[in-house]
Amino acid sequence: MFFALCFLFGLLFNAPLWAATIYCDGSLAADCTASNYSIAGRNCTGSAGNAWNTIAECDTNHGAADTVNVRTGTYTIATKITPASNSIWQAYNSEVVTIQGTSPPTSSNPGTLIQIFDISGVTVKGFILKTAWAHIIDAQENVAGGVCDNLVIQDNDISDWNYANTTFRYGLRLSKCKDGTVSGNYFHDPKNGSKNSSLSSVGGVSVGGGTGINLTTGGGGHSILKNTF
Repeated sequence: MFFALCFLFGLLFNAPLWAATIYCDGSLAADCTASNYSIAGRNCTGSAGNAWNTIAECDTNHGAADTVNVRTGTYTIATKITPASNSIWQAYNSEVVTIQGTSPPTSSNPGTLIQIFDISGVTVKGFILKTAWAHIIDAQENVAGGVCDNLVIQDNDISDWNYANTTFRYGLRLSKCKDGTVSGNYFHDPKNGSKNSSLSSVGGVSVGGGTGINLTTGGGGHSILKNTF
């Protein structure tokens, strides 16, 4: 009866009932897939949950409303990160975590570092994010009826985007997204400027001399707080 009620509650309120906390730790010699990750030992002798040693595996193995704690280190990725709805991607305990594209990046390797298309409730927090062909973070309503609302982009150091050397490429693009929070981020040193001729872009606003944040039409309600450009 209890499990039936839980299932019904989940259906009625669209609430995940078994959100997990997983870890990404590049120092692991092997993945910890028996809920046996040790935070202190950074090995598979604990009970903190599952852990993988690459960003790509963490991306594949996380789900809606999961928290992905990334441990200190530098992670070079060849494919974009695609967070699940309501997931939290964060540097664990304010550790120094760098996620970077391959250098030099190509249009698909990675074209964008983090892609949030038609997904809501995602948090990206506390990373050094750099090196992408186009955007570092690209969030948008990509299909009719899709949503990318209530995103939190917080306390990230974002740089080295637009290797494409073309117009309208940003450290952060929010296209038709609503009610997000962008706070405490540092946008600096794009590979090339976005090259738009003014601060107006697709009817929206680009903050930071045409190189930092792009907010396009159809969205709104964002809190843009204490960012540095």
